[in-house]
Amino acid sequence: MENIQLQSIPCNARIIDYCICLRYTYVLISIDEKKYLGLSHTFINHLSRRKPGICSIEELRLPDILLSRDPYARQLGFALLNAYSQYLISREGLADLRKDVNAVDAVEIGRDDRVLFIGDIRPLVERVRERAGEVVVLENDVCRRPDTLPGTYLSLLGDFDVVFITGAALVNGSLDQILMLTRSARERVLVGPTAQIYPGFLRGTSLTKVAGCYVLDPGAVIRGLKIGYGTRWVLRYSRKYVLDVPT
Repeated sequence: MENIQLQSIPCNARIIDYCICLRYTYVLISIDEKKYLGLSHTFINHLSRRKPGICSIEELRLPDILLSRDPYARQLGFALLNAYSQYLISREGLADLRKDVNAVDAVEIGRDDRVLFIGDIRPLVERVRERAGEVVVLENDVCRRPDTLPGTYLSLLGDFDVVFITGAALVNGSLDQILMLTRSARERVLVGPTAQIYPGFLRGTSLTKVAGCYVLDPGAVIRGLKIGYGTRWVLRYSRKYVLDVPT
Protein backbone atom coordinates (compact mmCIF):
# COMPACT_ATOMS: atom_id res chain seq x y z
CA MET A 1 0.00 0.00 0.00
CA GLU A 2 2.93 2.31 0.62
CA ASN A 3 3.83 1.92 -3.08
CA ILE A 4 0.70 3.72 -4.31
CA GLN A 5 1.80 6.50 -6.66
CA LEU A 6 -0.30 9.62 -6.04
CA GLN A 7 0.23 11.58 -9.21
CA SER A 8 -2.19 13.58 -11.36
CA ILE A 9 -4.66 14.41 -8.58
CA PRO A 10 -6.82 17.26 -9.97
CA CYS A 11 -6.50 20.47 -7.99
CA ASN A 12 -9.91 21.79 -9.08
CA ALA A 13 -11.92 19.02 -7.38
CA ARG A 14 -14.65 19.99 -4.94
CA ILE A 15 -15.95 17.61 -2.28
CA ILE A 16 -19.77 17.70 -2.32
CA ASP A 17 -20.79 14.95 0.11
CA TYR A 18 -19.38 12.02 2.06
CA CYS A 19 -20.72 9.42 4.46
CA ILE A 20 -19.71 6.19 6.22
CA CYS A 21 -22.67 3.90 5.50
CA LEU A 22 -23.30 0.34 6.69
CA ARG A 23 -21.89 -1.44 3.63
CA TYR A 24 -19.82 1.15 1.82
CA THR A 25 -18.27 4.52 2.56
CA TYR A 26 -18.64 7.09 -0.21
CA VAL A 27 -17.20 10.44 -1.24
CA LEU A 28 -18.88 12.49 -3.97
CA ILE A 29 -16.77 15.09 -5.78
CA SER A 30 -17.31 17.54 -8.61
CA ILE A 31 -14.74 18.36 -11.29
CA ASP A 32 -15.61 20.66 -14.20
CA GLU A 33 -19.29 20.46 -13.21
CA LYS A 34 -19.41 16.66 -13.44
CA LYS A 35 -19.88 14.42 -10.38
CA TYR A 36 -17.79 11.36 -9.53
CA LEU A 37 -18.56 8.87 -6.76
CA GLY A 38 -15.81 6.95 -5.00
CA LEU A 39 -16.49 3.96 -2.75
CA SER A 40 -14.63 1.96 -0.12
CA HIS A 41 -15.61 -1.01 2.01
CA THR A 42 -16.93 -0.11 5.47
CA PHE A 43 -15.46 -2.18 8.31
CA ILE A 44 -18.27 -1.83 10.83
CA ASN A 45 -16.45 -3.75 13.57
CA HIS A 46 -13.49 -1.40 13.36
CA LEU A 47 -15.73 1.63 13.77
CA SER A 48 -17.51 0.26 16.83
CA ARG A 49 -14.24 -0.10 18.72
CA ARG A 50 -12.65 3.27 18.04
CA LYS A 51 -13.67 6.87 18.38
CA PRO A 52 -13.36 9.00 15.23
CA GLY A 53 -10.29 11.19 15.02
CA ILE A 54 -11.47 13.44 12.19
CA CYS A 55 -14.39 15.79 11.62
CA SER A 56 -13.86 16.95 8.03
CA ILE A 57 -11.86 15.40 5.18
CA GLU A 58 -11.63 18.72 3.33
CA GLU A 59 -9.05 19.86 5.86
CA LEU A 60 -6.74 16.83 5.50
CA ARG A 61 -4.07 15.86 2.97
CA LEU A 62 -4.97 12.72 1.00
CA PRO A 63 -1.72 10.82 1.75
CA ASP A 64 -2.24 11.43 5.46
CA ILE A 65 -5.70 9.89 5.59
CA LEU A 66 -4.74 6.96 3.36
CA LEU A 67 -1.97 6.00 5.78
CA SER A 68 -3.90 6.87 8.94
CA ARG A 69 -4.42 4.33 11.72
CA ASP A 70 -7.90 5.79 12.19
CA PRO A 71 -10.39 3.48 10.37
CA TYR A 72 -12.77 6.39 9.77
CA ALA A 73 -10.05 8.32 8.00
CA ARG A 74 -8.79 5.39 5.93
CA GLN A 75 -12.25 4.49 4.63
CA LEU A 76 -12.98 8.08 3.67
CA GLY A 77 -9.49 8.45 2.23
CA PHE A 78 -9.81 5.52 -0.14
CA ALA A 79 -13.31 6.58 -1.14
CA LEU A 80 -11.88 10.01 -1.99
CA LEU A 81 -8.98 8.46 -3.91
CA ASN A 82 -11.48 6.32 -5.83
CA ALA A 83 -13.59 9.37 -6.66
CA TYR A 84 -10.48 11.02 -8.12
CA SER A 85 -9.77 7.75 -9.92
CA GLN A 86 -13.23 7.78 -11.54
CA TYR A 87 -12.39 11.20 -12.96
CA LEU A 88 -9.03 10.03 -14.34
CA ILE A 89 -10.48 6.83 -15.84
CA SER A 90 -13.20 8.89 -17.53
CA ARG A 91 -10.81 11.61 -18.72
CA GLU A 92 -8.43 9.09 -20.28
CA GLY A 93 -11.19 6.87 -21.68
CA LEU A 94 -9.71 3.76 -20.08
CA ALA A 95 -12.98 1.87 -19.51
CA ASP A 96 -15.62 0.90 -22.07
CA LEU A 97 -18.82 2.05 -20.35
CA ARG A 98 -21.14 0.51 -22.94
CA LYS A 99 -21.10 -2.94 -21.32
CA ASP A 100 -19.91 -4.82 -18.24
CA VAL A 101 -16.58 -6.64 -18.29
CA ASN A 102 -16.36 -9.48 -15.78
CA ALA A 103 -13.08 -10.03 -13.94
CA VAL A 104 -13.14 -13.79 -14.64
CA ASP A 105 -13.50 -13.25 -18.40
CA ALA A 106 -10.47 -10.95 -18.46
CA VAL A 107 -8.11 -13.53 -16.93
CA GLU A 108 -6.94 -16.78 -18.54
CA ILE A 109 -7.79 -19.69 -16.22
CA GLY A 110 -7.27 -23.34 -17.07
CA ARG A 111 -7.87 -26.77 -15.56
CA ASP A 112 -4.30 -26.97 -14.24
CA ASP A 113 -4.55 -23.69 -12.34
CA ARG A 114 -4.82 -23.14 -8.59
CA VAL A 115 -6.89 -20.03 -7.92
CA LEU A 116 -7.05 -18.14 -4.65
CA PHE A 117 -9.71 -15.68 -3.51
CA ILE A 118 -8.86 -13.25 -0.74
CA GLY A 119 -12.42 -12.48 0.32
CA ASP A 120 -15.52 -14.54 -0.47
CA ILE A 121 -16.45 -12.89 -3.76
CA ARG A 122 -19.13 -15.49 -4.31
CA PRO A 123 -20.33 -14.76 -7.89
CA LEU A 124 -16.73 -14.92 -9.13
CA VAL A 125 -15.91 -17.97 -7.02
CA GLU A 126 -18.69 -20.02 -8.62
CA ARG A 127 -17.66 -19.04 -12.14
CA VAL A 128 -13.99 -19.82 -11.53
CA ARG A 129 -14.84 -23.25 -10.09
CA GLU A 130 -16.20 -24.17 -13.52
CA ARG A 131 -12.78 -23.51 -15.08
CA ALA A 132 -9.98 -24.04 -12.57
CA GLY A 133 -8.45 -27.19 -11.17
CA GLU A 134 -8.59 -25.95 -7.57
CA VAL A 135 -10.19 -22.94 -5.90
CA VAL A 136 -9.40 -21.81 -2.35
CA VAL A 137 -11.36 -19.02 -0.65
CA LEU A 138 -10.06 -17.14 2.39
CA GLU A 139 -12.56 -15.09 4.39
CA ASN A 140 -12.19 -13.53 7.84
CA ASP A 141 -15.89 -12.80 8.33
CA VAL A 142 -17.11 -14.71 11.40
CA CYS A 143 -20.21 -15.74 9.41
CA ARG A 144 -18.14 -17.21 6.56
CA ARG A 145 -19.43 -20.15 4.55
CA PRO A 146 -18.24 -23.70 5.39
CA ASP A 147 -16.26 -23.92 2.13
CA THR A 148 -13.96 -21.01 3.11
CA LEU A 149 -10.87 -20.80 5.30
CA PRO A 150 -9.66 -18.05 7.65
CA GLY A 151 -7.30 -15.49 6.16
CA THR A 152 -4.55 -16.58 8.57
CA TYR A 153 -4.12 -19.74 6.47
CA LEU A 154 -2.58 -17.80 3.57
CA SER A 155 1.05 -18.56 4.45
CA LEU A 156 0.29 -22.30 4.71
CA LEU A 157 -1.35 -22.96 1.35
CA GLY A 158 1.54 -23.01 -1.13
CA ASP A 159 1.67 -21.35 -4.54
CA PHE A 160 -1.24 -20.19 -6.70
CA ASP A 161 -1.45 -19.32 -10.38
CA VAL A 162 -4.19 -16.66 -10.14
CA VAL A 163 -5.20 -14.57 -7.13
CA PHE A 164 -8.34 -12.43 -6.82
CA ILE A 165 -8.10 -9.91 -3.98
CA THR A 166 -11.03 -7.94 -2.65
CA GLY A 167 -10.48 -4.19 -2.83
CA ALA A 168 -11.09 -4.07 0.93
CA ALA A 169 -7.46 -5.20 1.30
CA LEU A 170 -6.49 -1.64 0.40
CA VAL A 171 -8.49 -0.25 3.30
CA ASN A 172 -7.49 -2.71 6.02
CA GLY A 173 -3.79 -2.48 5.14
CA SER A 174 -3.33 -6.17 4.27
CA LEU A 175 -2.55 -5.77 0.55
CA ASP A 176 1.25 -5.59 0.87
CA GLN A 177 1.43 -8.84 2.84
CA ILE A 178 -0.97 -10.60 0.44
CA LEU A 179 1.15 -9.61 -2.56
CA MET A 180 4.33 -10.74 -0.84
CA LEU A 181 2.86 -14.17 -0.01
CA THR A 182 1.44 -14.67 -3.54
CA ARG A 183 4.40 -13.36 -5.54
CA SER A 184 4.63 -16.55 -7.65
CA ALA A 185 1.16 -15.98 -9.17
CA ARG A 186 1.06 -14.88 -12.79
CA GLU A 187 -2.10 -12.81 -12.20
CA ARG A 188 -3.03 -10.79 -9.10
CA VAL A 189 -6.33 -8.99 -9.59
CA LEU A 190 -7.88 -6.39 -7.27
CA VAL A 191 -11.68 -6.81 -7.42
CA GLY A 192 -14.89 -5.06 -6.37
CA PRO A 193 -16.36 -1.59 -5.82
CA THR A 194 -13.40 -0.65 -3.59
CA ALA A 195 -11.12 -1.49 -6.54
CA GLN A 196 -12.13 1.64 -8.47
CA ILE A 197 -8.57 2.93 -8.09
CA TYR A 198 -6.82 4.39 -11.12
CA PRO A 199 -4.36 1.68 -12.28
CA GLY A 200 -1.48 4.13 -12.60
CA PHE A 201 -1.59 4.66 -8.84
CA LEU A 202 -0.74 0.96 -8.41
CA ARG A 203 2.39 0.92 -10.56
CA GLY A 204 5.08 -1.05 -8.79
CA THR A 205 2.77 -3.00 -6.46
CA SER A 206 2.94 -6.27 -8.50
CA LEU A 207 -0.82 -6.23 -9.05
CA THR A 208 -1.57 -7.08 -12.69
CA LYS A 209 -5.18 -5.91 -13.05
CA VAL A 210 -7.91 -3.91 -11.32
CA ALA A 211 -11.51 -5.04 -11.77
CA GLY A 212 -13.62 -2.17 -10.47
CA CYS A 213 -16.81 -0.38 -11.38
CA TYR A 214 -17.59 3.05 -12.80
CA VAL A 215 -20.66 4.62 -11.17
CA LEU A 216 -23.03 5.96 -13.84
CA ASP A 217 -25.69 7.34 -11.47
CA PRO A 218 -24.09 8.64 -8.24
CA GLY A 219 -27.41 9.88 -6.83
CA ALA A 220 -29.11 6.50 -7.13
CA VAL A 221 -26.16 4.67 -5.57
CA ILE A 222 -26.03 7.10 -2.64
CA ARG A 223 -29.74 6.69 -1.92
CA GLY A 224 -29.30 2.93 -1.63
CA LEU A 225 -26.12 3.09 0.46
CA LYS A 226 -27.80 5.35 3.01
CA ILE A 227 -30.41 2.68 3.76
CA GLY A 228 -27.94 -0.19 3.96
CA TYR A 229 -27.78 -1.61 0.42
CA GLY A 230 -24.52 -3.11 -0.79
CA THR A 231 -22.67 -4.42 -3.83
CA ARG A 232 -25.65 -5.56 -5.90
CA TRP A 233 -27.22 -2.12 -5.58
CA VAL A 234 -23.97 -0.40 -6.56
CA LEU A 235 -23.53 -2.58 -9.64
CA ARG A 236 -27.11 -1.90 -10.75
CA TYR A 237 -26.07 1.68 -11.49
CA SER A 238 -22.49 1.03 -12.59
CA ARG A 239 -20.38 -0.56 -15.31
CA LYS A 240 -17.82 -3.19 -14.37
CA TYR A 241 -14.41 -2.87 -16.03
CA VAL A 242 -11.01 -4.57 -15.96
CA LEU A 243 -7.84 -2.55 -16.52
CA ASP A 244 -4.19 -3.57 -16.68
CA VAL A 245 -1.84 -2.16 -14.04
CA PRO A 246 1.26 -0.64 -15.69
CA THR A 247 4.59 -2.19 -14.77
